[in-house]
Amino acid sequence: GKAGENDATSRTAYVKLSTRDSLTRSISKRADSVIWGLSKTPITTLIIASIAVVGAVANSVRSRRWQFGTMRATGLTRGALIRAILVEAILIALVASATSFLFGFLAAQGALKLGASMFGTSNPPLILPLKELAFGFALTLTLCLTAALCPAIQAGRAEPLELLRSGRSLD
Repeated sequence: GKAGENDATSRTAYVKLSTRDSLTRSISKRADSVIWGLSKTPITTLIIASIAVVGAVANSVRSRRWQFGTMRATGLTRGALIRAILVEAILIALVASATSFLFGFLAAQGALKLGASMFGTSNPPLILPLKELAFGFALTLTLCLTAALCPAIQAGRAEPLELLRSGRSLD
């Protein structure tokens, strides 16, 4: 019997009384921190997409060596071929950035609506982290250009016949 009594007396009921205003402030503060965390979704998405884009750019250049050889054989200069490859990499970076931003923006909008419905808060403003977005855009552009630079220079230096032969080989 005494062990049961000690256990019963060592447990204390705990009730915290709060005013409605303090509870609303507490919920709003927590909702704001969740929303701020979710607003970083665009930069995270952009970084992940950048990594995928690097592979796409590098593979695109490598797989089209025969086409580059044909263009060079029909009179395209080395410099023009290099510029064409780099412009393609820039276009891929722009599309990847726009797609990532759109996905992140829509995800943040959904999170804001979810937070408003769950916590009963008014629609808070969506604050875009411009510095982080600019960093993500610059990272994507840099990665795409870096991924395309070496293959572009190699394609530009190669003779048209070499490009035609390597483009049709089974490597």
